Amino acid sequence: MPDKLSFRQAAFPPFHESYVSVFRFPNLSGATLDVLGDASLKNKDWTPRAQRLEDQVIDDQPVYHLAGPRRDGAHRETFGTVLDDAELQVTFEFTEDEPPAYRDDVIASVLETVDFGEASVELPEPGSVAPAPARGPVIKIPAARLRIPVYWEATDFPLPTLTGAFPRGVLGTSISLATTPQGDVADLEELGDASVTAKGWRSRATRLDDVVIDDQPTVHVAGDVAPGTYVERFALLVDGERLDVTFTFANDEKPAYRDEIVASVLPTIRLAG
Repeated sequence: MPDKLSFRQAAFPPFHESYVSVFRFPNLSGATLDVLGDASLKNKDWTPRAQRLEDQVIDDQPVYHLAGPRRDGAHRETFGTVLDDAELQVTFEFTEDEPPAYRDDVIASVLETVDFGEASVELPEPGSVAPAPARGPVIKIPAARLRIPVYWEATDFPLPTLTGAFPRGVLGTSISLATTPQGDVADLEELGDASVTAKGWRSRATRLDDVVIDDQPTVHVAGDVAPGTYVERFALLVDGERLDVTFTFANDEKPAYRDEIVASVLPTIRLAG
């Protein structure tokens, strides 16, 4: 976990809702291990069947252990401790259809690798906390797939090379995933030039620093396409095709919201092959 970027980091099987996360937060109240363990069990996500099990020792630190079903049907196990004035948690969450033997195997294999290290915490600057990867449904075309945010809905386009999603009940804001023939674009620089001069940008498109998506260098362009509408587009060349991942925000959404949506979706993009 980076020192200043985030209080929480998570990982999950590709295109799956189970995950393991690590969480670190200042122990501002000075609570003991027992107090934090009991307080964590009172989280409203747990069902009454969740319970605190026997404490364990992980990386030479006493750790409380909570386990049981969540209200949404998932199975959760949390291991937490207090170290250097910080509260540390490792949490596993599994969808309800996964067998106990699989859950036990994953938990045992990961706990052996836990290294609490230096646990001191510095509060990050506002807006610098990296959001967890999106955990909503998968949308896909033959060239790529991605996860959309929870509470977004997939669109139903008739073209196999185009798909998208939008927030439930909101029009105008969307994510699209599309491929077109590569045409005369030969490399990333030409792709960047073509992206900036694309129609609809009102001459206000800006090429930002390139990014990497699923190990592939990717052009990043952003700008206004209409009053109240802001677009971020990520473009790359894949097997003779141009792939565009486009985020459109058409309801005067705040930059912090836009950044959170983009940052949560990009890590979930997987290219075909």
